[in-house]
Amino acid sequence: MPAVAADAFGVDDAADMPESLVEVVVDDDVIVADEEDDHYGRLGVLAGWRTDAHMVFDVPPQAFSPPPKVTSTVVHLTPRTNPLPCDVAKLERVTHAAFGQRRKMLRQSVKSLGGEALLVKAGIDPARRAETLSVEEFVRLANCL
Repeated sequence: MPAVAADAFGVDDAADMPESLVEVVVDDDVIVADEEDDHYGRLGVLAGWRTDAHMVFDVPPQAFSPPPKVTSTVVHLTPRTNPLPCDVAKLERVTHAAFGQRRKMLRQSVKSLGGEALLVKAGIDPARRAETLSVEEFVRLANCL
């Protein structure tokens, strides 16, 4: 596994990289969401950049003691063998700014990072909203910082 994907799973060396990660989560939509989903946000971008994530099955509340008031989901994350090259700190800054003001145009939400000039440099229409950008477009934006 390439070193660039290793830190997504909290390991220092690509040789220690797990082949996959399986988690039980409550709000699975935010991890597996893409720009076509209502729940798309920072976590979806960051998870989508480093992993292929998909829902495996739901776990009913009765499977836990005490039972929660929500259904949980098992999510399977597999590291991408060749994630798009990007500095994770820059991607985090861009997604934090972009999704910090949901439903706002990007020209306003990324103003502190360079605003319209940054978006034009990345080839992204400043009138778009964060929830319409693909993972690839967020990476391109981060790489322009």
